[in-house]
Amino acid sequence: MRTWGRVLSDTLCGGCSSFLKPNAPAIFIKLDGVKRQLVRGECCAGSAPPDLPHNPPTRSTSAMVPIKKVANSHFNGKIWKRG
Repeated sequence: MRTWGRVLSDTLCGGCSSFLKPNAPAIFIKLDGVKRQLVRGECCAGSAPPDLPHNPPTRSTSAMVPIKKVANSHFNGKIWKRG
């Protein structure tokens, strides 16, 4: 599936490796069975549609959860030798 949008952070065009600044229009190509999206800038994909929103959507951030200690893992300094 191909959808037009704006990049959220500095990235490179996947076709010609030109630099894309944040909020630059790009086409995002999603392939079935692949987690990542391919990014193509206007340099490779052509001009963006005129009704493309100007502000990119904000990234959702999850609340930070403190890390809990699972088990003691102390190193006693001994050097083990193979038997």
